[in-house]
Amino acid sequence: MINLCLSDLTLTNAFGNSFGWPKVADPVIKAIDTALESPLRQIAMIPMLAWIANSAPSHLKATFFAVMASFTNLTLSLSQLGTQYLNRAFVVTREVVDPTTDTVTIPADYSELGMLLFTVTIISLLLSLLIIAVVQASSLRSNV
Repeated sequence: MINLCLSDLTLTNAFGNSFGWPKVADPVIKAIDTALESPLRQIAMIPMLAWIANSAPSHLKATFFAVMASFTNLTLSLSQLGTQYLNRAFVVTREVVDPTTDTVTIPADYSELGMLLFTVTIISLLLSLLIIAVVQASSLRSNV
């Protein structure tokens, strides 16, 4: 699942500015991020609930859900850590202008953006397929 987060929206906003698209204020981006992120995370848990309902023993359904919710929190933490490492490997910067002198202090550099998006897509796909393969090969496999 691809997560839409504040940094993605800010980067997209800055990238759009380089093509002459209208600038959106950062508080608006924060409001959009907050409004979209919470409901989408809740919706993303529906497949997990369906899997638990089908595969967990009836007396352990609550335990399965608690463990899976813990794993969800763990993946969010790992995703933030992975983002930091990928941002060090693929440097993408947006233009920063000094408001007092109206000079560019940091130039925009999107040269590694394509490779970053490709790398994130491949990592997400491979990790998902690896987890599915591990679960199917283990005793956690569903017999439904």
